[in-house]
Amino acid sequence: MAEIYALFSSRDGLVRYVGKTFGSHANRFEQHKRTVIGRSISPVLPWLRHEWQCGYPVESALIEECSDADCESIETGWMNKFPRWRFGFS
Repeated sequence: MAEIYALFSSRDGLVRYVGKTFGSHANRFEQHKRTVIGRSISPVLPWLRHEWQCGYPVESALIEECSDADCESIETGWMNKFPRWRFGFS
């Protein structure tokens, strides 16, 4: 079973990231907080830290559970429902 999840800031409640995991979305959120991909930091991590430093907690929400076989298309469908964000800071 896969989970499709969203990350959003309490600053504005807007979904800034949609992802999938084959485990718990809560566990995947914890990984996002500390993940380093190769030598470069995941683009999500600086945004998370910036929001927290500004006093806006970032949260994770389960959007949908689905089969592993269907998760790619379901994740893409959810991603297309939200604006594409660059993780710039304002």
